[in-house]
Amino acid sequence: MDEETAREALGGAVALWEVRTTFGPGEVIAAATDALVAGVDSPTLRELAGASARDDYWTLRPMVEGAFEELSIPLPAPGTDEIQIAATRVMAKRVINGGLNPFEFARWAHATIGHEGAPQLQPLVDLDDAWDVTEYTGDTPSDLDEAARSMAPNLLAGEPLKRPSSVGLRRSAPTQTSDETQNGNRSLIRRLRRALLPDARSEAHAHAAWCAVVPMSGRSERSRDRMSGW
Repeated sequence: MDEETAREALGGAVALWEVRTTFGPGEVIAAATDALVAGVDSPTLRELAGASARDDYWTLRPMVEGAFEELSIPLPAPGTDEIQIAATRVMAKRVINGGLNPFEFARWAHATIGHEGAPQLQPLVDLDDAWDVTEYTGDTPSDLDEAARSMAPNLLAGEPLKRPSSVGLRRSAPTQTSDETQNGNRSLIRRLRRALLPDARSEAHAHAAWCAVVPMSGRSERSRDRMSGW
């Protein structure tokens, strides 16, 4: 691993750790160690590499900030759209490299970013919902795979994400703008959930309950297969 790759991997590990994915402190510490081996060096990076995976967030965060400042690596603030975008770019690279399938990419975005997350990522988040309402849209798994796959290079290029016109509820309103279509998609999905689940206290609660009670006949085969993961 060269220095540039090691620096990039360290930034990606921290971004995923910050958005509370399965990446934990152990992965951040391992990335810091790999960076040292690759020739990237700073006093606080060495401290981070020697930390324990049992250290809590507030112990490790100052080390991360110090190391990134010493190495001039950009570090988006916790809880910002920028850190969510940075984490999603890491996942996009995995899609392009074949390490993550498009379906899991959209599922990860919905679970990690969610509908209240970065507006720039909502077209990707919405695609996970689309797998749940194929009975109403007529989309196929191939349509949705291609839509999610096409978003990965756009993310890496810093381009806006747009749902392809061949996918989803846009078919019924071809003259709508992109923003109007995305808002309409979310609105319909929420109405469908609330009609079935009027007592849901939040969208997250509704989504969990939706996945538990929507008849299997209303889901694609791949959507049915993933039910146990929610």
